[in-house]
Amino acid sequence: MADERLEPTSVDDFGAERVLYTDDNWIVINKPPDVRMDGEYPVTVESLLRHWNSKLRDTNFKWVHQLDYATSGVLCVGLNKAAAASACELFRARACKKEYTALVYGHIDVSALPEINASEIINSGEGNAKRKR
Repeated sequence: MADERLEPTSVDDFGAERVLYTDDNWIVINKPPDVRMDGEYPVTVESLLRHWNSKLRDTNFKWVHQLDYATSGVLCVGLNKAAAASACELFRARACKKEYTALVYGHIDVSALPEINASEIINSGEGNAKRKR
């Protein structure tokens, strides 16, 4: 039976040590898991940013990328339109490198996993599918 995860109920549950970098253009944080980006919830990335830095209370944050609710990791938030536009261009041009690490609970029988040739997937375009518009 899977452990039931509880949604955080207070911004006080997270300390400002999660702020990795701040300047006039950016704030970069280590987003905790099970926290939504924004909205009417007890704890959101938006409410955490305002809690950690009182100078940002009236800031209209510019989301240049997002992390899913359950995903933790580095999140870069623009503090103005120019910063957000430059970051969006980097993501659009795929100039940013993203890495994901999955942490699992339990044991994996590696011998039962199928063998995958990553270079075949990459070369087939399957790993980088583009949506038709």
